[in-house]
Amino acid sequence: MGLFSIGAKAGGKNERTQINSDYTSMDISFKIGKVRVERGWFNQQFIESKYWKLHEQSPQTLNGDMISDGKGKGLMPSIITELIIAKDVSLNFKDSSSAYTEAKNSISAGGAVGIGPFVIGGNYSYDNQNVKSSYEWEGKKLVSKGIYIIGYKCHIVPKSPNPNPEIKKWADGKS
Repeated sequence: MGLFSIGAKAGGKNERTQINSDYTSMDISFKIGKVRVERGWFNQQFIESKYWKLHEQSPQTLNGDMISDGKGKGLMPSIITELIIAKDVSLNFKDSSSAYTEAKNSISAGGAVGIGPFVIGGNYSYDNQNVKSSYEWEGKKLVSKGIYIIGYKCHIVPKSPNPNPEIKKWADGKS
């Protein structure tokens, strides 16, 4: 038995229903890959350099903030370096599947069906983002040709700023 989620939004109200479904009566298939994330504007070597520090009167210093404590906390504790993506997601409901009827009814009403990291079906919203999912039924197979981000690979930023303790006089920008 597994958890199968069905959601719908009507009149500004979001309703979510969870049903128990037998995953042995359904197959899921998809293509999976990873994409490297590059940021031309971002220089990771600067963030990790020991040759800079925050000014004593900066809002971050006054608030006790730091870019990263090197242990996963701070203003920017990690950087996404890769996205794990899936595409051509297909849910194939077998003849004996009770989940097929629930999924078909939900999507016909403009709702969505979610299983694991995949949400397929009508229009749905999350975190102030509206998403319109494209899908099609092929018999008892629900197919979505879209691309889904299902995971991230992150680089934990070392302690930053972490100025070199041997530097005694820092430029203050006033000279």
